[in-house]
Amino acid sequence: MANKIKLDLQGMTTPDKIQFMRQVATKLTGNPNFPNFVPTPATINAAADTLQTDFNAQQGAQQTAKTATTTLGTSDDAADAVMNSCANNVEEASGGNTVKIESAGLSTRAPKTPTTSLPAPQNHTSSAGDEEGALDLMWDPVARSTRYEQQISDDPPTPTSWTHAGTSSASKTTLTELESGKKKWTRVRALGPKKVKSPWSDPALKRVP
Repeated sequence: MANKIKLDLQGMTTPDKIQFMRQVATKLTGNPNFPNFVPTPATINAAADTLQTDFNAQQGAQQTAKTATTTLGTSDDAADAVMNSCANNVEEASGGNTVKIESAGLSTRAPKTPTTSLPAPQNHTSSAGDEEGALDLMWDPVARSTRYEQQISDDPPTPTSWTHAGTSSASKTTLTELESGKKKWTRVRALGPKKVKSPWSDPALKRVP
């Protein structure tokens, strides 16, 4: 059976490919095993030369682009510094007067509104944790909340069966040291500044692994 040639051109870097092409062209030059060979060594070398030229141009353009990006970043930072100084000086000179500030082509921030209510967390789910006796709880984040409170209940839940299970700053948590095999209901609510509390989420049921 005749052997097949393995080129693996796709696995070569461009410099490696150029070197490989020139090596093959050299080996084919005057080789008695391949008289009148096509493509000629000159053709192979010409293709390698073109590839080398285009590779050099690409490398130069890439370096130019990196330099331009660095230069742009420097000028962008300088522009920010100038405008921050401008805004500070306009704010001070105007005494915070909106009309005067807007006359300088600037705008004022909307006044902060206090958080007086929060919506109940949505898409609360309970799933088996990685360890025995653990449940993983997840829910959608609630805007302006600072943390979340979780409660748990035996099955079936009643108005008085819910007990505190923990708090978390993220919109997920893991409850541990639960009795394996028991069905447990869980729910969560968002907590905000100044003791603002959301309604409880829809409860979720899961058997503890």
